[in-house]
Amino acid sequence: MIDPIAGLAGVVLGLIVGPWLGIAVDRMVEREAPDADHRCARRLPRPGDDGGPPVIDAYSPFCGASLGGARTLAPLLGWSAECPEGHGRSWRYPLVDVAAAVSLGLIFGRFVDEPALLAVYAVFTAAVVVLAVIDLETKLLVNIGTFPLMLFMAFAILVISGNQGDTDHLYQAIVGGSGYTLFFAVLYRLYPAGLGFGDVKLAPSLGMAMGWLSSDPFDTVTLVINSILIASLGGSLVGLAIGWRRGNIRKAEIAFGPAMVVGAMVVIVAAPWMAAGAR
Repeated sequence: MIDPIAGLAGVVLGLIVGPWLGIAVDRMVEREAPDADHRCARRLPRPGDDGGPPVIDAYSPFCGASLGGARTLAPLLGWSAECPEGHGRSWRYPLVDVAAAVSLGLIFGRFVDEPALLAVYAVFTAAVVVLAVIDLETKLLVNIGTFPLMLFMAFAILVISGNQGDTDHLYQAIVGGSGYTLFFAVLYRLYPAGLGFGDVKLAPSLGMAMGWLSSDPFDTVTLVINSILIASLGGSLVGLAIGWRRGNIRKAEIAFGPAMVVGAMVVIVAAPWMAAGAR
């Protein structure tokens, strides 16, 4: 059951940290030190689907012009700041704010009675929001995000489960992380054109986050399969929509990382209803 009061607190926190997560998106792609300033992005052309003239449809990477400094750190107001270089407005900042607010609202409502899990999954959620937006915009899942998240989840699960003597959930975190990674590694080998290696690097963190909620191998497999189905369905629908818009459904390319994140987040929030033994 989602606690509405805790969920509202999570939404407020998400709106507060959202602008900073948007800055993290900027700086992680460019490997720059963070500072309290949103930047304008410039449109770059990509090759047309039919090999024809370049098509301009994405913001990436950045022209570096300031959007107004600390003023843009107010939630959702990043959309109001127009790039001084004439490149228009970026959808990135309000998207990150909304995604952080919704995701943290669900996580707070879900884990309000388990402070240790709440802390871990709140950090996890902030990280995957950043990674999903980067992948959505650049079709990259950067090592500077995927590897630290993997280490954080492994360390947090080991410490918390170890201190609580909770070997069942610890083992299932290992099973979930290993199984989810193996699935996407095999898929990458079989169809590298449809899946990037960055998705394989993201998989261990998502798998551990799902498996840690279970104490039974069958429940872990159930959660992982549900996540894969949700991600596949969501990715397919988005791919069809993009392909239809561009007039070439068969050659539509999408970033699959966001679909993986959405699938995992749905499972994390709904785990008690998907698997009988999930906490």
